[in-house]
Amino acid sequence: MKKDIYKNINELLGSEENGNYDDIINLSRPLSRKHPKMSLHDRAAQFAPFAALTGYEDAISEEGRLTKTRRTVSDEDIRSINSELQKLVAMVNEYKYGVKCFKSEFINKERPIAEIEYFVPDEKKAGGSYVKDKCRIREVDLNNKMIITEGEKCISIDEIASIAVVESL
Repeated sequence: MKKDIYKNINELLGSEENGNYDDIINLSRPLSRKHPKMSLHDRAAQFAPFAALTGYEDAISEEGRLTKTRRTVSDEDIRSINSELQKLVAMVNEYKYGVKCFKSEFINKERPIAEIEYFVPDEKKAGGSYVKDKCRIREVDLNNKMIITEGEKCISIDEIASIAVVESL
């Protein structure tokens, strides 16, 4: 009985090789009147890879992103930061009042420039990163403990790791 099945399969295969489909092989693709032809873009979208876990790759890369822990500032560094802040406050006030006063010798003076290294806390996970900026200082707000740059960036005085008043950019 098994031999009979094999014979039928061989007959079928043999008939395909003999050109059973010659009558339809060169016909054009049938067109539907109800459904328009699908664009190549939509057709390719059917075969696009499927992401069962949306956001998984982002979560993995976020978990792998490294952050630094906030380092403690020594008493000596705090004294250095305070003395530089005092210089900076004096220079900012000198600039502000020199520009406002018409007979002052400070009319042509520019805003002071400081090189500041400060900690920026990460929004998504514990830790953060240290940023070192060289910028013109517009205001030192001691009440809110903020340094405001010409570019309207606000730097918290509590986050400063080091600061140095410099002469030029």
